[in-house]
Amino acid sequence: MSWRLLHAEPSQLYQNEERAVQEAKALLQKGKKPLTPGRLISKLSLGFWVSLCRRPYEQGRATGPGLWPAIIPNAFPFLPRDHRSRPAILQRLGELRDLRNRVFHHEPIWDRNLPRSHRRLIHTLGWMNQGMAEALARLSQLDAVSDSGLDAYRTVARRMVRT
Repeated sequence: MSWRLLHAEPSQLYQNEERAVQEAKALLQKGKKPLTPGRLISKLSLGFWVSLCRRPYEQGRATGPGLWPAIIPNAFPFLPRDHRSRPAILQRLGELRDLRNRVFHHEPIWDRNLPRSHRRLIHTLGWMNQGMAEALARLSQLDAVSDSGLDAYRTVARRMVRT
């Protein structure tokens, strides 16, 4: 993702995404933080980034920045060949965004195959940064928690709530 795309005047983004960038910039200004690429990128939601995978951002369209497929080598340098399409990336990122939203909105996720989602998350992270994916895979305790079953987790959860 180019800093120029997020900072272009006039914007190359569509209305919703441009609004998200302007709101992120306003938050940084309100907090009296310098506007740097890292700060702006971190202020944008996962939904913003997933939205850049939608069809309007494909090359060959009359309007818009035409990100796809040219962005793949920069945004996803380790993406396997069988996933090198905007729809495949959108599907995977959308799936992870949906799980993230359920967790952050305190919705139940017991009915999900969390070990599978976890593996897909690590795999997807590896498309962008293999070192981070490997570190997460080594540090994560999800498989151990999942293997121990719900009863073991409930005991730990009750203990955490009481403290």
